Amino acid sequence: MNIDTIALQCFIAVAETGSFTKAAERVNRTQSAISQQITKLENLLGKLLLVRGKAFTLTPEGEIFLGYARRIFALHREALDRFKEPELEGKCALAFPRISPVCIYPTCWLIFPVFILEFCSISNVI
Repeated sequence: MNIDTIALQCFIAVAETGSFTKAAERVNRTQSAISQQITKLENLLGKLLLVRGKAFTLTPEGEIFLGYARRIFALHREALDRFKEPELEGKCALAFPRISPVCIYPTCWLIFPVFILEFCSISNVI
């Protein structure tokens, strides 16, 4: 049994928007693709998640599954965000030789604060 994140995203969007059309717009898919993803989830779980009619409502199982879907999807995004770009950590030391042209000092004082702001988990030592 494998539940993919696209199906979770579609289910969450349908539950939150109350509409297959709005859900499709939110996740950039067609309405028919949304419907297929919901049906796929229902088949995989062996439970109806939505009561379909002129309007739809979540079944009790759908309400329960929505909580799980939100947590799983949030954890998925958190994991991706965590490893998307490595974060620099540690100390950054800026040292000047005793004999150096005075002209490089102003440039360093302009660049170093920008560097610190970009990588705020680095502590500075000057």
